Amino acid sequence: NMDKGPATYSVVKKLRDNDMELHTDKQMYSCGSLAPKMMKGSRGGGCMDHKFRKPPEPWELADGCVHLIAELSHNQELHTTVSDLLPLLAKAASLHHYNHHVNFLETVCKQLPNIAKSLGKRYFKPHLEEFFDCIFYSITCDNALTASAASQCLNQLSAFLGPSILRGRVEQFNPRYLELLKANQFIAPL
Repeated sequence: NMDKGPATYSVVKKLRDNDMELHTDKQMYSCGSLAPKMMKGSRGGGCMDHKFRKPPEPWELADGCVHLIAELSHNQELHTTVSDLLPLLAKAASLHHYNHHVNFLETVCKQLPNIAKSLGKRYFKPHLEEFFDCIFYSITCDNALTASAASQCLNQLSAFLGPSILRGRVEQFNPRYLELLKANQFIAPL
């Protein structure tokens, strides 16, 4: 639509990105293969130009915070503080209104067992249920990396807490998740 109203770049871009005609049976390029053609002098260019910066997306900042929380959880003096951050992390993981939420959930599912082990059961178990919705959402999502991370997350939490404790907590929280938990035991063993 070429009307004279304000530009809707992101809407048009999403439509173009999802247009199968434009992306089916076409020659593929990696960003590096085009970079030499874009060079001007000795400055470099393309995605390999390290002078190029874009502001980070909010999900990218949150993703980094998950890694930071995982690192901070190793410090025993910060266990209470990190434990207090877990509800905020669970809240962030419950948001699915942006395109890259599955990438964020992948990171949460990869780091959650590490955080749990570092904090110990005393600090982690009170917050376990807060993450069930995001883990079980992730295990059923179409993104293979996110689903795999969620599957491994459940297995690692089961090994850490004990399978019967995890099963009991899941059943108490949402009995419908038990089917997924049981199926996961056979899909991705540790």
